[in-house]
Amino acid sequence: MSRIKALAPENINEALKELKRPISKLKLDKHNARKHSARSLEGIRQSLANFGQQKPIVVLKDGTVVAGNGTFLAARSLGWKNLACVVFEDVDRARAYAIADNRASELSEWDTDELLEQLEQMRDVNFTLGFDEGELQDLIEQQTNPFFTERVDITKLHPHPKNYRRHTSEQLKHLIRSVETHGFYRSVVVARDYTILAGHGVVEAATLAGKHRIPIIRFDIDSEDPRALKIMTSDNEIQRLAENDNAALVKLLQEIMGEGGLLGTGHDRQSFEVLTGIVEGRIKLAGEVDPYEEWKGMPDFENENVGFRKIIMHFDDQAAVDAFAKLIGQTFTEKTRATWYPEKENNVFIDKRYASES
Repeated sequence: MSRIKALAPENINEALKELKRPISKLKLDKHNARKHSARSLEGIRQSLANFGQQKPIVVLKDGTVVAGNGTFLAARSLGWKNLACVVFEDVDRARAYAIADNRASELSEWDTDELLEQLEQMRDVNFTLGFDEGELQDLIEQQTNPFFTERVDITKLHPHPKNYRRHTSEQLKHLIRSVETHGFYRSVVVARDYTILAGHGVVEAATLAGKHRIPIIRFDIDSEDPRALKIMTSDNEIQRLAENDNAALVKLLQEIMGEGGLLGTGHDRQSFEVLTGIVEGRIKLAGEVDPYEEWKGMPDFENENVGFRKIIMHFDDQAAVDAFAKLIGQTFTEKTRATWYPEKENNVFIDKRYASES
């Protein structure tokens, strides 16, 4: 979309001309809570150049701009000499208006279908409307898959009855630390009625952390719509197809450990030691067995619970191993490297054994 020739600097809406004041007599409000990026100011410049000033800015008696700082900066950069102004004598009332006016514009939403239709009709009109081609494509994408980003009361969200992913207390500890340290950078996706489709763990962790508000992405679909169910399963399952570069991960975890520990990363000291062993070749993976799962719970691995006393046994042959196992009432596998006596039940893993060592 091309821009038209800029209007003359003095082109103020006829109805506003009696309100004009010299720009040289105006000044920015150092208490202005609204910030303008370079992109924002350029958009205001283009609007003023194309259409002139269509609404007054709000100033105090001393010329401080309370509402319309962006318009003031853009007009001054265009070389304008005057701006239409409404003067407030009550400072508190003026600031209240500025906040309310900015907030009202934030709460409005586009009717995407209507907007795209109008933009298409204006493709050959020489106006700059503030949308580039990339943003037009974003609007078309949103038209196909409409969603809204908002922040809501966490009690408004409820888990999907078909959610099959369960979150352990250990995982929730990491998620809580992540939320407390970094905020909500993980996506929580919900259906039209605020049923959670992705991010059940984040919501659970945020609730445990005492959070009351949470940012979400809300899709305009029913929670039982096949698309909703697909969002839920894909969020859980697609990540399984990824592979870790363990050497790079170990190096990264080493850096993180020096900056305050591993809580919040999904790893702890034990899993880090196992990963290090894999990278260094001291631990061999057998099929899809996770060595951390194999090691965890063993007396030599759990530093905080090494038992009363440790005795290393040596056997001449398999018959001696079997005889000893029978004597203490336990069963040894080829991978067994340690055990407890009396036997302790491991509630998490299949049996008590280390992964093979090279």
